[in-house]
Amino acid sequence: LAWFRRRAFDKEFVELVGENAEIDGVNCFLDVDQAYLRLMNAAAAIPPTIKNCQVQDTARQKRACSNVLNAVIYNFIFTGGMIARSISDCSRTINGPAACTATISGVIAALDVVAGSASAMLNSCEITKIPPSGVTTTHKP
Repeated sequence: LAWFRRRAFDKEFVELVGENAEIDGVNCFLDVDQAYLRLMNAAAAIPPTIKNCQVQDTARQKRACSNVLNAVIYNFIFTGGMIARSISDCSRTINGPAACTATISGVIAALDVVAGSASAMLNSCEITKIPPSGVTTTHKP
């Protein structure tokens, strides 16, 4: 990461790339930094996944497993997307396939975030169905 930090503000790099070089350099650094951080997030999410996915007897346990497993998956997807984005942002020209890959990865990862959030929401907000008589629902802690 130190190389990218130096390159982001290197005067020769600015002269070589042009007037937007500082912005491009910062984007390049942030892409690589985000890829690194997402990879670390994915690695940190693996132990809770192993713990929460050992027993899946109830729907609640399955949702808890889904929630942490989705954290691993979306962080790996975001890592790939940020690597692809850095390929485009760190080069002197726009790399169309890399930019496309980054965008697609972002969409897929975002959908996975929604799936994980839905599992967490169901576990946090589990309520009973409304009885046919119209009586209000009860909250299960």
